Amino acid sequence: MVEAQDRGVVERARGIVEKYHDTPRTLYTGNYNRHPVRVARILLEEFDVKNTRAVLIALCHDLGEWSEYDVKNLKNEFGTDVIAGVETLTWNQGDTWDTFFQKIVSTKDDDLIKVKMADKLDNNRAAAFSSEAEKQKAREKTEKVLRPFVEKNYPEYWEKFEESLIG
Repeated sequence: MVEAQDRGVVERARGIVEKYHDTPRTLYTGNYNRHPVRVARILLEEFDVKNTRAVLIALCHDLGEWSEYDVKNLKNEFGTDVIAGVETLTWNQGDTWDTFFQKIVSTKDDDLIKVKMADKLDNNRAAAFSSEAEKQKAREKTEKVLRPFVEKNYPEYWEKFEESLIG
């Protein structure tokens, strides 16, 4: 878990996420605010990333895409490292998924890469309960873009992605 002195800041981030992502979204049972919490849990429990910066970015990673929250506020709330990470993980509608993922990889920031991998893993797990078209889309992104990267750089995680595509 994160350091005891950082629990308050993590709870503050979780409060923002619960407030601003309190809406239903496709692929998910319940409100969308559960997704960022699951991403943070994957980071902590499955990828063994324990630092507060990474957890804050995981919790806030979709605020710029799927909420009315002004991500500029993250600078005052959590500092420049967190807002920079969230901005890097915010999808640019002009990018392909491949280009977007490669931009994240090019940062060489292990925390950002793992947050994105945790995000994709949770999305894959959710797609297992969706339409065949959604399942196929998740499989294609994972096989084409993620598989070569994960197998080369994080082979210990590949089995989690394979399991996430069953369904």
